[in-house]
Amino acid sequence: MGAQLVPTAAKIAILVNPDNPSHKLTVAEELPRTAQDLSVSLPVVGASTADELDMAFASAAAQQAAAMVVFGDPLTIRHAPRVVALAAKHRLPRFI
Repeated sequence: MGAQLVPTAAKIAILVNPDNPSHKLTVAEELPRTAQDLSVSLPVVGASTADELDMAFASAAAQQAAAMVVFGDPLTIRHAPRVVALAAKHRLPRFI
């Protein structure tokens, strides 16, 4: 995961689509265990529309995340160029 690519990261934001049932399941069941196993903070930021992507990246940056993991979803795939641009703008290395 991102901790291996950014080994000094103490906080890695996770971008999810809150309308995606598999994302909800992962956030509820897997992220707490993963955060504990990696000894990192994994704040979740959500976007269910293209306009919300801007707010999600701004939130991750405001929380001083060192990187962002972008969960695959039709939204993030369809708007991949925007995701890349927002990651660059907020200086958040991203992992999909």
